[in-house]
Amino acid sequence: MQLQEVSEWLQKYNSKNESFDLEKEIENTISRKIFLTKEDLIKIVKWRFPKGLEKNRERVINFLEQMDGSEIEKITREAFEIEEESKKIKKLCKIKGVGISLASCILTFHNPEKYCVFNTHVYDEIFKIETRPNDIFSTPDHCLEMLNEIRKFSEKYNLMVRDVGKALFKKNCEESKSNNTRIEDISQDERPREKLERDGPDSLSNDELLALIMRTGHQKENAIAMSNRLIKEYGLDKLSECSLKELQEIKGIGFAKACQIIALFEFNKRHAISKREGKPIKCAKDVYEYALPLLLGKDKEHFMILHLDSKNKIIKDEIISIGILNASLVHPREVFKSAIKESANAIVLVHNHPSGDVEPSKVDEDVTNRLNETGKLLKIKIVDHVIIGKDNYYSFRDNQKIT
Repeated sequence: MQLQEVSEWLQKYNSKNESFDLEKEIENTISRKIFLTKEDLIKIVKWRFPKGLEKNRERVINFLEQMDGSEIEKITREAFEIEEESKKIKKLCKIKGVGISLASCILTFHNPEKYCVFNTHVYDEIFKIETRPNDIFSTPDHCLEMLNEIRKFSEKYNLMVRDVGKALFKKNCEESKSNNTRIEDISQDERPREKLERDGPDSLSNDELLALIMRTGHQKENAIAMSNRLIKEYGLDKLSECSLKELQEIKGIGFAKACQIIALFEFNKRHAISKREGKPIKCAKDVYEYALPLLLGKDKEHFMILHLDSKNKIIKDEIISIGILNASLVHPREVFKSAIKESANAIVLVHNHPSGDVEPSKVDEDVTNRLNETGKLLKIKIVDHVIIGKDNYYSFRDNQKIT
């Protein structure tokens, strides 16, 4: 962005901004103070949340009005005296209703040459930070990194940091609008909800189904485009295995969307299990289909017991150990204590191989033989021991290693 561009975009910003006069008034008042009063903050809030954002404005003003004015003055005075910027912002956020974005506004008005107003609807990285307030001060501060880049440009052309930030904000706003095809802009017949209502869920692609779950996209992608990118880049299998933290590292995915995606796959997993509950275990394939949703994506070995009644229906499943299988982790006492407690007529041993290779190791065989002999003594039959891989399984009974 060159000097001429800054000037042009800033001119557009000022010419269309109805609250420009109020902004100048606030700046002239606040920049001369060493602390802010409750009235000062309410004035900033009114500027920050103009027409169309009345609910946000009322909510924050209510918070401020309930606070002790002397406490607000104390917090703002201490914040202005702090040198380190992230600590300065953190201090201001102790005022109820003040978040990262509003704290940036306060600093901008107090020192317009050093700060600029950030807007979470434009900057992806700041949006991620604001949706994870507990993490902001323990992770790399993208907000301040961006501010430093703007400062460099400002110093080069002898401009106010605030003005460069505004110009960049205006530029990104307009680019975002021109690059983003909203769901509302798609013809009504092709929108996911309308297609589902008209033709049923089978008519929707994976992209459209995921878009219905997430509901919204972000600045430069609608929900369908984002879903398409996620599925192309990760695939459904890998996406279903991502943790909450890993999902939030993906562009456009904040805390709320990450929770939605995890809830989707967890619900699907539980549905798959519930469909099989009540069906008797007749073969190793039945064990595989039951256990796969429970063990898929685990990066450690999980040793599970399926407790069966007299009709070979599953009473309960229980994880006995987590970690590399060995005799100390899978002790007969733990295995059969569980079976006796559940009054199981028989049990099935199950464990996963995260590598995907289902061939049993020497330890797998030793543990199986030991448990099988113990079961005979206790009159609790071990129906099978099934090793679960990603796309296949291994049955000790089918391979005649349990009798």
